[in-house]
Amino acid sequence: DVAAQFVRHYPLGAHFAHSIGYVGRINEKEASHLDNEYRGTQSIGKTGIERFYESELHGHVGYEEVETNAQGRVLRVLKHTDPVPGKNITLTLDAHLQAAAENALGDRRGSVVALDPETGEVLAMVSKPSFDPNLFVTGISFKQYAALRDSIDRPLFNRVLRGLYAPGSTASRTQH
Repeated sequence: DVAAQFVRHYPLGAHFAHSIGYVGRINEKEASHLDNEYRGTQSIGKTGIERFYESELHGHVGYEEVETNAQGRVLRVLKHTDPVPGKNITLTLDAHLQAAAENALGDRRGSVVALDPETGEVLAMVSKPSFDPNLFVTGISFKQYAALRDSIDRPLFNRVLRGLYAPGSTASRTQH
């Protein structure tokens, strides 16, 4: 039997890794805390927006209870529940502004956050270096994870949310 499966894909890869985060395989500790809505689910939001909005993005798993014969052949469907997709969410991140912030940092380690001064919306959130979240979707190898975890540049470290920085000069908004 061949079964189709939906897999999360991050088309912009490392560019939004720290803000959007990633999904990864459910581990034993997580599985022990999840409710029945996750039965049959293989992945869960691990970091960033993916983790924070997991309950909205997840949806509901569909399933069938079937009666089978001794050979495992389905005789009849006893119960069928269709899957329900998760909700869509809208972010205020701007891909062009994100790219400009990344380019401004160049190869340096650091972080940049750009906010709309009137609404407080986050327009860009850059932490460098970064990583490709697609590595985690179907299960990252131990060797790949160890390389990210042990790198002196700490690409898994979200410098925006966890970095400690001395206060500096802030740009003030002026009106003419």
